[in-house]
Amino acid sequence: MQRNGRRAWPWLMAVLLGLGGLGAYVQMVNAQTASPTLTYDNGDTYTGGFVDGRREGEGIYVHKDGRRYTGAWHEDKRHGEGTLTFPNGDKYVGAFAEGVFQGQGTYTTRDGQQYSGNWEAGKRQGKGTLTYPNGDTYIGDWQDDKRQGQGTYTLQDGQQYVGEWRDDQRHGKGAWLFPDKRKYVGEWRDDKQVGRGTMFFPDGTQYVGEWKDTPPTGKSNDK
Repeated sequence: MQRNGRRAWPWLMAVLLGLGGLGAYVQMVNAQTASPTLTYDNGDTYTGGFVDGRREGEGIYVHKDGRRYTGAWHEDKRHGEGTLTFPNGDKYVGAFAEGVFQGQGTYTTRDGQQYSGNWEAGKRQGKGTLTYPNGDTYIGDWQDDKRQGQGTYTLQDGQQYVGEWRDDQRHGKGAWLFPDKRKYVGEWRDDKQVGRGTMFFPDGTQYVGEWKDTPPTGKSNDK
């Protein structure tokens, strides 16, 4: 059957019936994609594919608060590759599973901070790179949305920490490298140099000893 030169989509009635209990209604039909746009009681809208009355395939979901998701759907949830933008300017581009960030993805905040790496259950987990607006970077392990494990933090001015992290802080064994060729190698605790450590100087001298909070003054002549 044809109407106005176009085929009438018999599946549209099935969609309407399937969504009868969801508080939604068809607002319009996109003439190019034949995808209905649904408006929900809360003001959200969805334009895209359906299977058995559920969001499936490619679609666009716009929340009343301004959030917008464009990408893949499966059984009514964001699932697959997609882009989620937020009213404040933040944006996530990458993989979703069961409605949350899962797999490889990049999250960029409005001020320019960007994380690119693995996600699990909506949190940064595994390997990833965090770039700060000032140019600093962290490359390494993440656990439960925090820097944890082995990682390298590089400051814009050339200073660099390479070592262990715990709960978003330098903790364990690590090395702090300075642009002037000095180097500290030793123990860290709660983001501070605490415990046994060695400071190496460009002239070949070094200080070996116990550290607490801040580097000790002076150096030995041991080589």
